[in-house]
Parts: sequence; C-alpha cells; structure tokens
Amino acid sequence: MSRMMSSLDREFQSLSTDKQASYTIVLNSLNAASKTGTGANTCSYMFNWQVLPDVPYEVHMTYMGELNNVDATTVAMVFCDLGVPPNVYEARNTTQALSSSYIGFLESYIVGANSFLHAEEGTNNPFYLNGRPRLQEFTVRITDNAGNPFTASGASALGEYVICLHFVPR
Repeated sequence: MSRMMSSLDREFQSLSTDKQASYTIVLNSLNAASKTGTGANTCSYMFNWQVLPDVPYEVHMTYMGELNNVDATTVAMVFCDLGVPPNVYEARNTTQALSSSYIGFLESYIVGANSFLHAEEGTNNPFYLNGRPRLQEFTVRITDNAGNPFTASGASALGEYVICLHFVPR
C-alpha cells in the first residue's frame, strides 16, 4: 500500500510541477502613473516585468469600464505597447505587414438609460508575445476606429476602467 501511495504521490507531484503558472496584471486607470488628455483614453503604467519568466506568452485581455454615455455607433479599440512585438498585424492600403499594438476591441452594453464598455476573455482573440514585455513604463490607448481618442456620446470623456492582461506561457 505504501509503495502504491508513493507512486501516486510522485505522479501527482509530476502533474502539479509540469504546469507552468499563468500571470494576471491588473491595470486600473485610477492607478495610472500618468494620463494624457481628458478621461482615461491614454494612461501610462509602470511595472517590473521581471517577475514573469522570459518565455513566449499567449495574452488574453478583459476590460470593464465605468458607466458612460455610449451610443454603440463608434468602435472602441484598445492598444498597448509592451516593448516586445506582438504577433498582431494591421492591413492597410499597402502590401506591407504592419505590426500593431492592438490588443482588442470593446463592446458597448446598453441597459436602460445606462451604458458601459466591456470585453470578456472570449470577446477578442488572444495575442502572442515572443517573450515577456520589456518596457517598464508602457501606455494603454483607447481610440475610436479612426485612431482618435474614444469619446462617449456628446463628446464626454471615457470613464475609468480596469483591464486585466492574463499571460499564459506557451
């Protein structure tokens, strides 16, 4: 019996140590190192990425924003330059493969007279990094699909938000 238990214990230990840890980084716009313009459209954050192993990552983004006056006619897009090229490319009016810091779009949710922007893990495709981020200070920008700072209806400023970036080693 003890021989069987030790075999099971070894198997369990092997299963639990073979799994690599994932990491979640929380970006709360109220805690941004700095902001540019009005609202939370352009926020800079500081983080020591050396707590993450320097391996390739699959990264998922979630977003929850405060109530805004969103009319659901403008696309809100999220960009984040982490200092390592993501495997994201943007098609434009050229045949070049242009790398992009785009990490996802935000859905408008309208509930009665209230509305807000939101993105769940399944809202956007994950993006891939070939190593851990390099920039200790990095910027998150939320724009409309024309590249301008996103504004809610009536040109009101974008409300505060929380973004979670979930890094899964590949």
